[in-house]
Amino acid sequence: MARSPVRLRCRKPRAALLALLIGVAGALPADATEKRRGLDVAALLPRLPVEIFDNTTEGIDEDELKLLRIRGQSENWRISARTARKLVFTAKRPYSEVTLRPVQDGLEAFVEALTFNEKAISYSYWVPKAASGPLEAHEPSALFRLFNEREDGRPGVAVKDAPAAIVAHARLRERCAQARKQAAPSTPDCEGLAAKAATLGQQFAAEPRWIAIIDRIPKVIGD
Repeated sequence: MARSPVRLRCRKPRAALLALLIGVAGALPADATEKRRGLDVAALLPRLPVEIFDNTTEGIDEDELKLLRIRGQSENWRISARTARKLVFTAKRPYSEVTLRPVQDGLEAFVEALTFNEKAISYSYWVPKAASGPLEAHEPSALFRLFNEREDGRPGVAVKDAPAAIVAHARLRERCAQARKQAAPSTPDCEGLAAKAATLGQQFAAEPRWIAIIDRIPKVIGD
Protein backbone atom coordinates (compact mmCIF):
# COMPACT_ATOMS: atom_id res chain seq x y z
CA MET A 1 0.00 0.00 0.00
CA ALA A 2 1.36 3.42 -0.96
CA ARG A 3 2.06 5.66 1.99
CA SER A 4 0.63 9.17 2.06
CA PRO A 5 3.28 11.86 1.94
CA VAL A 6 4.03 13.46 5.28
CA ARG A 7 3.26 17.18 5.45
CA LEU A 8 5.46 19.16 7.77
CA ARG A 9 4.23 22.39 9.39
CA CYS A 10 6.78 25.09 9.96
CA ARG A 11 5.97 26.99 13.12
CA LYS A 12 7.72 30.30 13.36
CA PRO A 13 9.11 30.90 16.87
CA ARG A 14 7.28 33.57 18.84
CA ALA A 15 10.44 35.61 19.20
CA ALA A 16 10.91 35.69 15.44
CA LEU A 17 7.28 36.68 14.90
CA LEU A 18 7.59 39.48 17.46
CA ALA A 19 10.73 40.74 15.75
CA LEU A 20 8.89 40.72 12.42
CA LEU A 21 6.01 42.79 13.85
CA ILE A 22 8.43 45.29 15.40
CA GLY A 23 10.22 45.58 12.08
CA VAL A 24 6.97 46.34 10.26
CA ALA A 25 6.02 48.99 12.84
CA GLY A 26 9.46 50.54 12.54
CA ALA A 27 9.11 50.66 8.78
CA LEU A 28 6.06 52.92 8.94
CA PRO A 29 6.75 56.29 7.31
CA ALA A 30 7.49 59.18 9.66
CA ASP A 31 4.36 61.06 8.68
CA ALA A 32 2.20 58.04 9.64
CA THR A 33 3.85 58.00 13.07
CA GLU A 34 3.32 61.76 13.43
CA LYS A 35 -0.37 61.40 12.61
CA ARG A 36 -0.78 58.66 15.19
CA ARG A 37 1.06 60.45 18.01
CA GLY A 38 0.38 64.09 17.16
CA LEU A 39 2.97 66.78 16.54
CA ASP A 40 5.64 67.91 19.02
CA VAL A 41 5.27 71.70 18.87
CA ALA A 42 8.47 72.37 20.83
CA ALA A 43 10.44 70.44 18.21
CA LEU A 44 8.90 72.62 15.50
CA LEU A 45 10.32 75.85 16.99
CA PRO A 46 13.15 76.13 14.40
CA ARG A 47 10.57 75.87 11.61
CA LEU A 48 8.15 78.59 12.69
CA PRO A 49 7.56 81.33 10.09
CA VAL A 50 7.11 84.98 11.06
CA GLU A 51 3.55 84.80 9.66
CA ILE A 52 2.44 82.89 12.77
CA PHE A 53 2.78 86.24 14.58
CA ASP A 54 0.73 88.20 12.02
CA ASN A 55 -2.34 88.38 14.27
CA THR A 56 -0.41 89.91 17.17
CA THR A 57 -0.39 93.67 17.74
CA GLU A 58 3.06 94.39 16.29
CA GLY A 59 4.21 91.05 14.80
CA ILE A 60 7.85 89.99 14.65
CA ASP A 61 10.62 90.12 12.06
CA GLU A 62 13.04 87.41 10.97
CA ASP A 63 15.96 88.69 13.05
CA GLU A 64 13.95 88.88 16.26
CA LEU A 65 12.40 85.46 15.66
CA LYS A 66 15.87 83.99 15.16
CA LEU A 67 17.01 85.50 18.48
CA LEU A 68 13.85 84.23 20.17
CA ARG A 69 14.55 80.69 18.95
CA ILE A 70 18.14 80.74 20.21
CA ARG A 71 17.80 82.55 23.55
CA GLY A 72 14.17 82.04 24.44
CA GLN A 73 13.64 85.79 24.52
CA SER A 74 14.18 88.85 22.38
CA GLU A 75 13.70 92.57 22.74
CA ASN A 76 9.93 92.29 22.88
CA TRP A 77 9.11 88.55 23.03
CA ARG A 78 9.82 85.64 25.34
CA ILE A 79 8.97 81.94 25.34
CA SER A 80 6.83 81.57 28.46
CA ALA A 81 6.04 77.84 28.10
CA ARG A 82 7.72 75.10 26.10
CA THR A 83 6.54 71.47 26.07
CA ALA A 84 5.70 68.92 23.40
CA ARG A 85 2.01 69.86 23.77
CA LYS A 86 2.24 73.62 24.20
CA LEU A 87 4.50 76.45 23.04
CA VAL A 88 3.63 79.93 24.29
CA PHE A 89 5.10 83.26 23.15
CA THR A 90 4.34 86.41 25.15
CA ALA A 91 5.02 89.99 24.04
CA LYS A 92 6.17 92.50 26.63
CA ARG A 93 4.49 95.52 25.06
CA PRO A 94 1.91 95.96 23.78
CA TYR A 95 0.49 92.75 25.17
CA SER A 96 0.06 89.80 22.80
CA GLU A 97 0.26 86.05 23.30
CA VAL A 98 0.54 83.22 20.79
CA THR A 99 -0.12 79.66 21.96
CA LEU A 100 0.75 76.76 19.69
CA ARG A 101 -0.64 73.31 20.34
CA PRO A 102 -1.01 70.13 18.29
CA VAL A 103 -4.52 69.34 17.07
CA GLN A 104 -6.04 66.57 15.01
CA ASP A 105 -8.89 66.44 12.51
CA GLY A 106 -9.47 62.74 11.89
CA LEU A 107 -6.07 61.40 10.80
CA GLU A 108 -4.81 64.86 9.87
CA ALA A 109 -2.36 66.33 12.39
CA PHE A 110 -1.48 70.03 12.37
CA VAL A 111 -0.74 72.99 14.67
CA GLU A 112 -3.22 75.49 16.06
CA ALA A 113 -1.98 79.03 16.70
CA LEU A 114 -4.29 80.82 19.14
CA THR A 115 -3.52 84.53 19.34
CA PHE A 116 -4.63 86.97 22.02
CA ASN A 117 -3.89 90.64 21.47
CA GLU A 118 -5.30 93.79 23.00
CA LYS A 119 -8.29 93.79 20.64
CA ALA A 120 -9.22 90.29 19.54
CA ILE A 121 -8.77 86.53 19.72
CA SER A 122 -7.93 84.71 16.51
CA TYR A 123 -7.04 81.25 15.23
CA SER A 124 -4.72 80.11 12.47
CA TYR A 125 -3.48 76.65 11.53
CA TRP A 126 -0.13 75.39 10.31
CA VAL A 127 1.29 72.14 9.02
CA PRO A 128 4.81 70.80 8.34
CA LYS A 129 4.83 69.77 4.69
CA ALA A 130 8.43 69.89 3.48
CA ALA A 131 10.89 67.67 5.34
CA SER A 132 12.67 70.56 7.07
CA GLY A 133 11.12 73.73 5.67
CA PRO A 134 8.97 76.27 7.51
CA LEU A 135 5.43 75.42 8.54
CA GLU A 136 2.81 76.28 5.93
CA ALA A 137 -0.64 77.77 6.45
CA HIS A 138 -3.39 75.16 6.63
CA GLU A 139 -7.17 75.36 6.18
CA PRO A 140 -8.93 72.70 8.29
CA SER A 141 -12.47 71.54 7.61
CA ALA A 142 -15.31 73.87 8.51
CA LEU A 143 -16.69 71.20 10.84
CA PHE A 144 -13.41 71.10 12.77
CA ARG A 145 -13.33 74.90 13.09
CA LEU A 146 -16.93 75.01 14.24
CA PHE A 147 -16.27 72.83 17.27
CA ASN A 148 -12.65 73.82 17.95
CA GLU A 149 -12.84 77.62 17.93
CA ARG A 150 -14.42 79.64 20.72
CA GLU A 151 -14.85 83.39 21.03
CA ASP A 152 -13.17 83.41 24.44
CA GLY A 153 -10.26 81.21 23.37
CA ARG A 154 -11.13 78.41 25.78
CA PRO A 155 -10.56 74.80 24.62
CA GLY A 156 -13.03 73.55 22.05
CA VAL A 157 -14.52 70.10 21.75
CA ALA A 158 -13.66 67.24 19.42
CA VAL A 159 -16.31 66.51 16.80
CA LYS A 160 -16.59 62.94 18.08
CA ASP A 161 -17.51 64.24 21.56
CA ALA A 162 -20.24 66.62 20.38
CA PRO A 163 -23.96 65.73 20.41
CA ALA A 164 -24.82 63.68 17.34
CA ALA A 165 -27.82 65.88 16.51
CA ILE A 166 -25.67 69.01 16.30
CA VAL A 167 -22.97 67.28 14.24
CA ALA A 168 -25.63 65.94 11.84
CA HIS A 169 -27.17 69.41 11.42
CA ALA A 170 -23.75 70.96 10.80
CA ARG A 171 -22.94 68.30 8.19
CA LEU A 172 -26.29 68.92 6.50
CA ARG A 173 -25.61 72.66 6.39
CA GLU A 174 -22.18 72.00 4.93
CA ARG A 175 -23.58 69.72 2.24
CA CYS A 176 -26.33 72.19 1.33
CA ALA A 177 -23.86 75.09 1.19
CA GLN A 178 -21.60 73.08 -1.14
CA ALA A 179 -24.57 72.27 -3.38
CA ARG A 180 -25.47 75.96 -3.67
CA LYS A 181 -21.88 76.89 -4.54
CA GLN A 182 -21.88 74.31 -7.30
CA ALA A 183 -25.36 75.34 -8.50
CA ALA A 184 -26.54 71.79 -7.90
CA PRO A 185 -30.27 71.03 -7.56
CA SER A 186 -31.59 71.51 -4.04
CA THR A 187 -32.70 68.44 -2.08
CA PRO A 188 -35.73 68.34 0.24
CA ASP A 189 -33.59 68.04 3.38
CA CYS A 190 -31.98 71.42 2.55
CA GLU A 191 -35.35 73.14 2.92
CA GLY A 192 -36.27 74.85 6.19
CA LEU A 193 -32.75 74.89 7.67
CA ALA A 194 -33.55 77.88 9.91
CA ALA A 195 -36.54 76.04 11.39
CA LYS A 196 -34.39 72.95 11.99
CA ALA A 197 -31.80 75.09 13.77
CA ALA A 198 -34.53 76.62 15.94
CA THR A 199 -35.75 73.14 16.93
CA LEU A 200 -32.19 72.16 17.76
CA GLY A 201 -31.84 75.30 19.85
CA GLN A 202 -34.90 74.35 21.89
CA GLN A 203 -33.47 70.87 22.46
CA PHE A 204 -30.24 72.29 23.91
CA ALA A 205 -31.66 75.46 25.45
CA ALA A 206 -30.27 74.63 28.90
CA GLU A 207 -26.70 74.09 27.62
CA PRO A 208 -25.04 77.40 26.62
CA ARG A 209 -21.91 75.87 25.08
CA TRP A 210 -23.98 73.91 22.54
CA ILE A 211 -26.23 76.90 21.86
CA ALA A 212 -23.12 78.95 21.06
CA ILE A 213 -22.04 76.34 18.50
CA ILE A 214 -25.51 76.11 16.94
CA ASP A 215 -25.56 79.90 16.59
CA ARG A 216 -22.14 79.85 14.87
CA ILE A 217 -23.06 77.26 12.24
CA PRO A 218 -24.31 79.81 9.63
CA LYS A 219 -21.20 81.96 10.12
CA VAL A 220 -18.63 79.15 9.93
CA ILE A 221 -20.32 76.75 7.52
CA GLY A 222 -22.93 78.86 5.70
CA ASP A 223 -26.68 79.41 5.62
